[in-house]
Amino acid sequence: MTGRPLTTSFAHKCFESKPDPPTGSFGFAGRDTKRHGILPQESIVRESTQCAGTLATHLTRSTKTTRKNTMMWQTAVKQCLFILLALGLAACKKYDIIDPAADTLFTAPPPQYTVGYSAKPTKAPKMTLNGFEVQSLFALGDKQAVANGADLATFLKEGINIFQVDPPLGPQRKFVYDTKGPDIVVLGATLDGNNININGIAVDEKGVVSGSVNNQAISFANDGSFSITIPKADTYTYNTEDTIGHTNTVYYADLNQQYDPALTVQISQEGLNAATKLIVNVLNETDLNSAVAGTELYNGTSKGLFGETYGPDGYIKSIELSAESVGLALQNGSSAHFSAHLSRIRLELTLRSHNGLLPPVIIPLGATVGPVDISGDVILGVENEAPVIKLQNLNYNMGAIVLDGTDVPVIREISSGIISGIANALEGVITGALEKTISDSLGKMLGDMLLDGYLVRIQDHAGRNFDISASMKFKQLSTTTNELTASLAGSVLPASPDLVNIPQPYAGTLFTFDPLPQAVRNSEQLAISINSNMINQVLASAHSVGLTQMNIVGDSLQLGLPRDESFNPENVKSRILINMASPARVRVTETDGKAAPSISVYGLEIWGQSIKKGSTAFTTDVAVRVNADAGIRLGVGTADSLGVSLRDIPQFKITGIKLGSSDWSGPVANATVNALINTNIGAVMEQLAKPIEKIKLPSFACMQVDSLNITAVGNEKDHLNLAISLKQISDDCADLIKRPPEVAYGRGAGIGMSCDSSQDYDAGLCYQKCPAGYNGVGPVCWKVDASYERGVGTVPTLCAAGQEMDAGLCYPKCSAGYHGVGPVCWSDLPESYGRGVGVIPNVFTGACPAGKGDKQAGLCYTPCNAGYHGVSPVCWLDNASYGRGVGVSPNACDAGQELDAGLCYTTCNAGYHGVGPVCWTNSSISQTRGVGTVPANCPSGWDKDGALCYPGCDAGFTGVGPVCWPEGQEPQAGAGQ
Repeated sequence: MTGRPLTTSFAHKCFESKPDPPTGSFGFAGRDTKRHGILPQESIVRESTQCAGTLATHLTRSTKTTRKNTMMWQTAVKQCLFILLALGLAACKKYDIIDPAADTLFTAPPPQYTVGYSAKPTKAPKMTLNGFEVQSLFALGDKQAVANGADLATFLKEGINIFQVDPPLGPQRKFVYDTKGPDIVVLGATLDGNNININGIAVDEKGVVSGSVNNQAISFANDGSFSITIPKADTYTYNTEDTIGHTNTVYYADLNQQYDPALTVQISQEGLNAATKLIVNVLNETDLNSAVAGTELYNGTSKGLFGETYGPDGYIKSIELSAESVGLALQNGSSAHFSAHLSRIRLELTLRSHNGLLPPVIIPLGATVGPVDISGDVILGVENEAPVIKLQNLNYNMGAIVLDGTDVPVIREISSGIISGIANALEGVITGALEKTISDSLGKMLGDMLLDGYLVRIQDHAGRNFDISASMKFKQLSTTTNELTASLAGSVLPASPDLVNIPQPYAGTLFTFDPLPQAVRNSEQLAISINSNMINQVLASAHSVGLTQMNIVGDSLQLGLPRDESFNPENVKSRILINMASPARVRVTETDGKAAPSISVYGLEIWGQSIKKGSTAFTTDVAVRVNADAGIRLGVGTADSLGVSLRDIPQFKITGIKLGSSDWSGPVANATVNALINTNIGAVMEQLAKPIEKIKLPSFACMQVDSLNITAVGNEKDHLNLAISLKQISDDCADLIKRPPEVAYGRGAGIGMSCDSSQDYDAGLCYQKCPAGYNGVGPVCWKVDASYERGVGTVPTLCAAGQEMDAGLCYPKCSAGYHGVGPVCWSDLPESYGRGVGVIPNVFTGACPAGKGDKQAGLCYTPCNAGYHGVSPVCWLDNASYGRGVGVSPNACDAGQELDAGLCYTTCNAGYHGVGPVCWTNSSISQTRGVGTVPANCPSGWDKDGALCYPGCDAGFTGVGPVCWPEGQEPQAGAGQ
């Protein structure tokens, strides 16, 4: 008995060709299941509109209302089905299927398809064969439309075929196409030591006469069922023959098989470029300090008599990269050419000035290297089932090495040694760290893009976890000049099989020996070939952990066994139970040049239960057992995995019915049974196929599928090939190119510190004040009558020729175009200016347009003005500053004056000598006031650094000596190590 919704007394001639009933919703929270049913596509009569809407509501509504009361909707379903069947009589009158004849057995394609009509239509009506549209193959005549049977042969399938005109309400014709022997469905198995007991059934419209498994004869019952005990094996070969002499071979494989290959991937150069962009960001975010920090760059120290250290040394404190582009150009022979452009490498250094037994003075210093261009060869391979990237023949084209703060004398004196040390580090430890980073980044890119093992966890609304483990291992990587090819072996196994409650698929799952070919992308950017054995392995694993046992209560779903009879989160009065004794199976065939996969189930049970008045427990209203199959449509779903949906209406055969508490019986006409099937079979079949969606596919950040072409591949067309075009959906993967650093500036020469209020300052030292009647000069207090004042000394105001005064010191005058600030001459020109957005060079010659001759990072820019250099769209001043040496105090006094301790005083009278502002007699009386101390105070708003005071730096800058550095770029001064 096939799946007609109701048994009626209407004329058999029309209703034997009526469509199978609409399928309905499944009762899963939040799912729109309209695609599982058939909705009228046009109204035959006005009165059909309301009924069609009612039927659509009950058969395809969302789960928010589907399962609230199973019995309530049965009456409405029956009424509408009768109305639509009556409306179908009108469709029968419009078109009539003449060929092929109903229920005919064909062992070759039907010779002809003929559709009759009373009036010739303006165009052929929609016609489908097994869900595929075929109207374009028909020739319209005055009274009939005719198609050659050979033209439709590609749409045929083994077993029952359905030809329909004007679906969903138009006439349909079922016939049998039988070219093979019986199929084998394994229903269950148990292990007995080294043997396995297999229960199954041979399925064929014409019955089975003989068969064997692994060359051991099978004894079949009248219904095709069998039970046999044989030695356990990795694969099982079933040979069968039906009553008309057709033979068939069906293979099953143990669930623990690893398939090689399970997946193959082919990626074009264009597709690979989308992935390599992310390596720019990886390089910019890479921390090389663990490999580079602490590397000694310079050592000019010596040891003293007691082992103390004198002189300077320096080492790397930190390193930072600023990458702009990375390229990977594929070549023949599992190799590629690698290139990368770094706008700069920024180094923070620490210099130490050792002075014997005293702690060393710490001098922070920055250095910039760039730009840096890297090129070389990449060898791709597989070791220990993981991608391996080896870099060879790497070349580094290093730009200038520029030190910050070379105007500081101690730095200027050793700058050449430091630069030599940086150059040596670049050729050694830094390039070594870079090569490891690049190699690891490329390997991670391939590993992330092409997958490895992953765990799939599915959780139901009862909080139960169901785990399936996928293991994907690299077997081969190869390249040509335009594509990268990868082959992966793998398996998908139940991580936690339910050995107690679920009949395990010990006899394996459907299998083919047809080898999986390499993926073929044609003109697309990406292609993936998928081994159908792995798809069936997924379905068997899903069954093993309990995903085929369902309890649907309202909008809530409970999976697995045993069921919790108290599970009723929404306190509803009805529920649907789904039981499966064996896994679903998928077969891939080719139809009209496209892949036509289908899913089939055997022994599927659908139970409708409700809570009766006065009771709190669910009891059975009706249950049905069916065999069913449906075409499925595969694509790319969310989260870089397969997507699955039904391609057509499931075809089913009722094999058992259970009413209330009665025993199971054979198929009989029952409207409630048919309503139960038709409102659930479509969604049940799709849900059983859902585990296939857990097969992950290669991922490309910020990209998604633009178009998809799926074909059947392999010698027997048993496998799938997905050719995919990608499109960018986000700018999140744009290169994170870091901008050039801010420029440090000088803040002038430091000044000496001052004394506190209880002291006198004299000649650079602080002394205790003298007693009354005494004047202090250095460490001595002199009696007042032994001296006289010659006035306060004045600071010399005259500098030598070619010098200018700044902050009380004399410096060499700056060159034209520069102005002086302390020991630094700064350019009067702006530090930088924009030169506009770069343009793309000529795609054929590579030449830049006129006036845009400066090419950087693949773009053409307007050349910078003289004295500037370009970094992408910005021109930076080449020589923003230079040092003009340490300032000196003015040392020229006016006539009649003399210089003493840096100040000008009136010359003393004869018999006196001057000491500061006092003229002392040679016979003056004095007393000591102790040894002077170094001044230790700075004016308000000034910074103390070392023994000098400096003006405070601008906001966002930190001072180190006479230089203000952008925050975050200056190393922190610290104690000696």
